[in-house]
Parts: sequence; C-alpha cells; structure tokens
Amino acid sequence: MGMSLRHVWEGCPSYDITPLKEALVEHLPTLCSGSHWTLDFDEWPTPFWYPLICLKALERHLDISRKQARTLNKSRKAREWAIGAYLWHIWKQQMRETAEPGFTFVPWQQVEALRNVLGVG
Repeated sequence: MGMSLRHVWEGCPSYDITPLKEALVEHLPTLCSGSHWTLDFDEWPTPFWYPLICLKALERHLDISRKQARTLNKSRKAREWAIGAYLWHIWKQQMRETAEPGFTFVPWQQVEALRNVLGVG
C-alpha cells in the first residue's frame, strides 16, 4: 500500500487525525520560548508540507526579529524530531492496522501514546 505524505499528515477520509495533530500543535510551542505564530499550521497554505521543507527557512525568511529567528534556529532539531515522531506514529499505526488482524487505528485513542512519544506525558 502506498501512502502520500498528505495521506499520513492529514489522514485518509476514514481517519480523523485532528486529535493527534492538536497534540503536536500543543507541543511545538513548548520547544521555543516566546510566542511564534509560525508554528501554527493553520497560518500556512499547505500545512502538511511546511514543517518538512521550511524548518530552516522559517527563521531565515519570515518577517521576524533576530531574537525570534535565533529562538527558532535553536529549536529546529527538536521541532524536526517532534514532527518526524508524529508522522512516524501515524504511519506505524496505519501499518499496524493493515498487518494486525483485529487492530483498528482510532486516532483519538492514540493521543496519550503520541504524547508519551513526544515526552509530554
């Protein structure tokens, strides 16, 4: 079974990934001090692409202060890890559903497990 990044990020019509996405969105600002609208996925026209292709560009190309840019730069590796862990968790659960008879991937039931993976337990 092939899955696009959009499928993993947003989920297929069979899954409402919103609870998992909300857990990630809650966690990302904790990786940076201060308030950063740039970490709000809804501010971007293609939210499922921006974290993967713009993590470095966020602090270089947005109209933000040098202090904000330094903060984003310092948190880049942690943001990359959190986003990767989120995508991996969803992919792993979807693959488990495919391979394991009797297992059904229900995203809202996976929120606590994702928080544990992110270290927000």
